[in-house]
Amino acid sequence: MIILNSLETYAPWEWSHDGEVWGFDPRVAQDNPIEQLDIPDNTKATIVTEHMWKCVRVIRDIKLKETDWVSGEDVPQALKDIWFTYRQALRDVTSQSIPTDITWPIKP
Repeated sequence: MIILNSLETYAPWEWSHDGEVWGFDPRVAQDNPIEQLDIPDNTKATIVTEHMWKCVRVIRDIKLKETDWVSGEDVPQALKDIWFTYRQALRDVTSQSIPTDITWPIKP
């Protein structure tokens, strides 16, 4: 399970909304820029959730790149088959419902 603070290790906090970009998680700022926006609270929550999913995808992509070697022509099919399930589970991570409570697959 990855918690929100762990996402910062893998994904840069480059938040944006309507062309305004913050180089950090604006929710931790004393004058939280998201709270200053004149938009409904559910829209603010959407901004936060969308960014958390972006971070999950960044982590997923890193984990997939770490296993790209599996698709090489010189890798035996039996080994490819073992890693296929893991790589597919990584691709399916974004079908989970809560970006701060991701169950990551375990490498074989």
